[in-house]
Amino acid sequence: MRFTCKKCGKLKTNKGNLCIPCEKMYQRDFLKTQKEIENLESIIKYEHNSNDTSYIQDTIKIINLYKILYEYGDYLGNQVHIKPPTFNEFKDGVVKDLKAFTKYKINHLINIFIDEQNLRAKRELINLKEDFDYYKEVYPDYIDLFDTKAIDDILRNKEELVTPIDIKDKTLEDVDNMTGLDFEKYIANLLTELGYEKVVTTPASGDFGIDVIAFKDEIKYGIQCKNYKEPLSNKCVQEAFSGKQYYNCHVGIVITNSTFTPHAIAQAKSNGILLWDRNKLISLINKVKK
Repeated sequence: MRFTCKKCGKLKTNKGNLCIPCEKMYQRDFLKTQKEIENLESIIKYEHNSNDTSYIQDTIKIINLYKILYEYGDYLGNQVHIKPPTFNEFKDGVVKDLKAFTKYKINHLINIFIDEQNLRAKRELINLKEDFDYYKEVYPDYIDLFDTKAIDDILRNKEELVTPIDIKDKTLEDVDNMTGLDFEKYIANLLTELGYEKVVTTPASGDFGIDVIAFKDEIKYGIQCKNYKEPLSNKCVQEAFSGKQYYNCHVGIVITNSTFTPHAIAQAKSNGILLWDRNKLISLINKVKK
């Protein structure tokens, strides 16, 4: 009795799944895949403690390579023994370990950020969130591995709300004579009076170009505050644009008691940054006083 090869569809003389040429090809590819897995597994052991991003990516590559390996095993039958016996069992085990790792990594960075107010840990949390958002698109089969809710919650809630101060009796001359830090606090309170919510100031050093963060109608605003006598150049626009991305804001704003140079205005239009100059500031102050 003759059997048809499951791979090429040609007749074969030996009883089984594959003809001799296809069987040799699968054996060769099986060994090649095994070798790739062995090499990758040795790399992953190092990455586990040194490079979180590569560790996650290479572990997912391992899962996909094992999927191929199990398919080869199905064709080659008794010639191949893989443990656990089914791919789903293998995948569930690896995914469980990977999920535990990502959860540990997030919690570890959150604890550092809370206990030490460590800005580097905060930056790592933001980077990790960006990586996870990317992985959700690249690896849709593993989307549940990349839950960023804990990161979102800590970054949103850990900031300290601005201490309320009475700003209604402040004149424009008072504003002009403020220090940079006082001007930031003034703007934060001004926004609060105007109905913005969850208004916070960023650290005095290492603010990455944004001084105040505020929400309104579920839109997140990143505001750079500049108390200057001279017109502002396009440098402030560049800083606001970078800070807007760093803090994942929907809108970036530069507010000043001064004005902006033509170059700053042109770059702001190009980068989608709002410029609130002295006239805008006066109108906001008048709204609060009314």
